[in-house]
This record gives sequence, C-alpha cells and structure tokens, in this order.
Amino acid sequence: MKSYLIFISTLIGLFTVSPNASSFGPQKTLPETDNISIVKFDPSGSYMAIGYASGKIEMWKINKQFNQIKWVNSSLKGRILTLGFLVKNDQMIVVNEDLGITFLNREKGNILKTFSVDFGRSCGSPEMVSVADFNQEKGILAIAGNCSIDVFLIRTDLMSIDTPKTRSTPYPTKLIPSNLRDPAVVNWLFSLNGELDVNNCLKISPSADFVLSGTLKGKLIKWDLNPTAKRSEIIKRNLGADSTKAIEPAKIIHVMTNRNSREFGEIDASQIFGIDCTDSLAISVGDASEAYGDMQIWRTCDMGMVNFISVADPSTCAHIKLSSNSEYAVTTGDFSYRIWKNENDSFKRLCTFYFDDADEILSDKACIDFYRYELLAIGDKQNVYFYKLPSLEFLTDIRNTNRELQRRK
Repeated sequence: MKSYLIFISTLIGLFTVSPNASSFGPQKTLPETDNISIVKFDPSGSYMAIGYASGKIEMWKINKQFNQIKWVNSSLKGRILTLGFLVKNDQMIVVNEDLGITFLNREKGNILKTFSVDFGRSCGSPEMVSVADFNQEKGILAIAGNCSIDVFLIRTDLMSIDTPKTRSTPYPTKLIPSNLRDPAVVNWLFSLNGELDVNNCLKISPSADFVLSGTLKGKLIKWDLNPTAKRSEIIKRNLGADSTKAIEPAKIIHVMTNRNSREFGEIDASQIFGIDCTDSLAISVGDASEAYGDMQIWRTCDMGMVNFISVADPSTCAHIKLSSNSEYAVTTGDFSYRIWKNENDSFKRLCTFYFDDADEILSDKACIDFYRYELLAIGDKQNVYFYKLPSLEFLTDIRNTNRELQRRK
C-alpha cells in the first residue's frame, strides 16, 4: 500500500512539471490525424488509450513523457464507440460502429480476435452497433443497435478468442446477442414499447446492478439487474428461450422540457444525448429547444429527479462525464466544455473551456476521462489536454503545443 501511494504521488508530481520543461519533447514528427472519439486512462494511470473516428487507436505512455507512443493500430475501421482494459489479463476491448467487437493485445496493440455482431434485424439495412458501454471492473459490455432500444449485456471473459486465425487477419466470429443460450450473453434488456425509438447513450452502473439508457425520443430507461428484476414472459412464449436472461424495464421516464411547457404552453420530450452515473446518482443531458439545453440529476434508487438545470446553450449538453465520486461533472458539445462541481446534488459551474477561434467547432462527441479524483483529460480534434483537480491547473497537452483550451468563468 505504501509503495502504491508513493507511485501515485510521483505521477501527480510529473503532471505538475511545467509544459515548457524539456522532458516533454516536441511533437513535430507526429502526423496530423482525424478527430479523437474517445480517451481512456488505464487502471494504473500510467497509460492512455486514444481512439479516433476512423478506428485508429494509439497507446501513449504518460507516466514519464507524453510524447512517447507505445503503439499504433490503424487496421480497425469505423468510429470507436467505447474501449476499455480487461483487468484480469493483458488485453483491451474495442467496439467499432461498423466492425463490431475486437480484442487487442494491450502491450503490442495487435488484434487477437474480432467478433461481428448479428442482431438478426434490419431497418432498411442490417442493424449495426450504434452505442456501447464497458464496465471495466466487472468486464461487462453493453451494446445496442440502430433499429430498437433493446440492450444486450455481454460477459467479455466468456467470449472465446482462442480460435484459429488466418495468416493475415484474425478469423472473425459472429456474435448473436439474441441467442440467450450463448453463455457470453448475460441479459437481453427487452423493451415492450412498440414505438420506433433508438438509444443515443448507455451506461452500466459501477456495481453492474442496473443499466441506464437515453433515447432519441426523450425516454430515460432503467433496467434492474438484481434477482428480483422483472423477467420477460414474452421472450419465453415467443422464442422459447430462457426468460431469466430477458429483463423488462424497471422504469421508463419520458423526460420533459420544462422550459418548453412553461414558455410555450406545451409539453415536449427532450432528446437525451448523454448519460452517466454512479451507483447512487445519475445525470442526463439533452436539448430542450434550439435555444436551451437541459441537465437532469436523478436518484438511481427510485429514479426520482433531484435537480433540473437549464443551460442557455444547447450545444453544451451533447455529452456528460461524471467523476467516480460524483464530485465533478463535465458537459460537452460543439463549442465548449463546462466543468461542474457537485454541491449537495446541485451542480455549480466552475468554468467553461472553449477555443478562441469562434468558427472552430469541437468534435461532435467530445471525449473526457478522469483518473481517480486527481486528473482530468479532455480529448478534442487531434489533441488531449490534461488538468489537475481540484485547481483545474493546466498541466500539459499530449502533442505539446503549449496551448491549452481557453477558459472563462
């Protein structure tokens, strides 16, 4: 325990080095690339995985020098929806919008196995994975397609990667999420709502006791994963499958735009763009109108609303990231990143980060990650910016441009 604390102290000390220090070399040899779609600290905080819209992945060593790339994998195609580190072995898991689920060697970045996903449905074209979340501690992956709001939970440790491969690429295996007899398929989170709707966002709780999703038409859905969760008899009758794996929603909330109903005398659903949670608290974000965005804070035990924050800039409510202790939140969008501090479940804005070029639009789904309660990483365009918590002191950026995001109170 003592050595671990010394390591963490050393890491924080390295982050406090001036960005002009010689230990952070210039990035002139690093070519420009496409936009970042996800950033992720490894569990030790010593490495950062960066995923791009094209499917490319970079692994950076950050405990000594930010300019040291450990490896690059450019063979995957399609926007990276989520990625994570498998804590029980030396692997990474990546979910691409088009390709499916891929396992990588964490040390070298080579592909170990690829699984294409066959939902067995179509909506004009075959259904593809459109949203995903990975619970790194539990090794559980949640995926949903672009044709319905059903969610499938997959145990990644039961997905066999020890199968024959061709000389050039791993032999792809088909994963059929609705095959409840597959031991890797933990649950089919089943919706009885016949209305055409799709998930914009997914979140597995840290304890993996529940899953939350936010939909295009403004529904916030909670599925309980405990033994008393409501099982679907429809699945059992229609498919003859084991109904213990098919779970119906515990709660469906039609999130309303309070501002619309107050100002225009009508009730309208807010499209939910992003959601994040701890085991006790959840935040959803969405657009209330062309002029306003909404943040809703919920108690996860009964999904009662704790607080409602209306923001006079809907472009800042496209994505949400909570720190693991729910002390901080970051909302992101087209032009800015807003940092919030939790004060008795009422989040107060600390500051706003933005680019000084008013015509420069940030990435369409900005990327945030926290390391413990100490570091904040903001990934955008082709760069990642690091800030120390709670001071929000700029530490450095991964390409060493010495140009931090501009900020205002």
